[in-house]
Amino acid sequence: MVHVSPLWINRKQTFPRLKENINADILVIGGGISGVSAAYHLAHKRKRVVLIEKNLIASGTTGRGTGILEPGFEMDFVDMVKIYGLRLANKFWRTTMKSLQEIKTVIKRHKIACDLENTGSIMFASQEKEIPLLKKDALLRIRNHHSSKLYLHEDVGKIVNANVPAIMFSSIEAIFNQEKFVVGLARHCAKYMQVYEETPALSIYKTQGGYRVKTPHGIISTHAIILTAYASGMKFLKSKHALSHDICYEIATKPLTKEQLRSISWRKGHCIWPLGRSYDYIRLTKDKRLIVGGEDSEIALNKQRSEKHFRRLQNFLIRVFPQLYDIEIDYKWTGTIYLRKRDFPELGQKGNIFYSFAQGGHGLLTGFYGGHLLAHLALGKLDKDFRVLTG
Repeated sequence: MVHVSPLWINRKQTFPRLKENINADILVIGGGISGVSAAYHLAHKRKRVVLIEKNLIASGTTGRGTGILEPGFEMDFVDMVKIYGLRLANKFWRTTMKSLQEIKTVIKRHKIACDLENTGSIMFASQEKEIPLLKKDALLRIRNHHSSKLYLHEDVGKIVNANVPAIMFSSIEAIFNQEKFVVGLARHCAKYMQVYEETPALSIYKTQGGYRVKTPHGIISTHAIILTAYASGMKFLKSKHALSHDICYEIATKPLTKEQLRSISWRKGHCIWPLGRSYDYIRLTKDKRLIVGGEDSEIALNKQRSEKHFRRLQNFLIRVFPQLYDIEIDYKWTGTIYLRKRDFPELGQKGNIFYSFAQGGHGLLTGFYGGHLLAHLALGKLDKDFRVLTG
């Protein structure tokens, strides 16, 4: 039996529902990585902070990804430079690197068990004719002090036994269990503030001193709001500017046997994707499963179409690792990615409502750092990285 739910999300309610009227200085709406990051960065600022999530913490877009911490945009570095110029591409890269380092520091400081591994990553050329472009990307990275090393033909086997003619290895990427990380961070926040699950914000009313937020069983009176839930955010902000969205697809195999692990001989760089503007990806988990994700599509979901995308992901896995032709799939699920026309996230302010949406496929790093920036903004501080992250 194949589980039709994310591999990560398998817990029951951890935090209580709100069942009374309360007051706050700052209310955070949305318990994904952006909202929990904002709450965390407010935890020691002598403010009454409340965090609410309409379902379970990290059960939305955050919990439906694949846990890859990759600096930059979800594109090749050479494409970043071509589209946005070298200066902005490097600034965005450095900002997301800063986010990656901060996530690692937070995990270590608070001893959050979330299977963090500093594995690096692999980008590969699918065909011989793509090797010059892979070399170009590697050279551009090296010139701009981004770690990378090329392996061609028989040297590919020094890193991984994959059916590809060339790879570029980067040592800076990491992988983790994002659901465990965000829930662990929320547990830390709960020592300093009130955290509620299954508490949706039904309406927001402007008052003389701030806002009144209605939930099913209580009203929250607050001076300011940090809003990180897109669906409710557009309604509360009364914005006519709709973001586009893609459906992404993921599958997870059963844990690989020792023989299967030996056959792929994946020594380092435990996430791998092909060269190109849009690409699928494979990562190895701590319990030795392979997660395959991608197949992003603007088309609405239906069962028949979804199965087609899931089959394509399995075929992609077998093209890269043909020795796993008989691998069994254990999980399959979908998620929604919200996007701006530009690849940058949507961060901003309307009155005393501060918002963060549209993190895109690179949302773990931009979402975490965006929460950090919103916390500062709610305290009256405009961080210099704010303009970098919003483009």
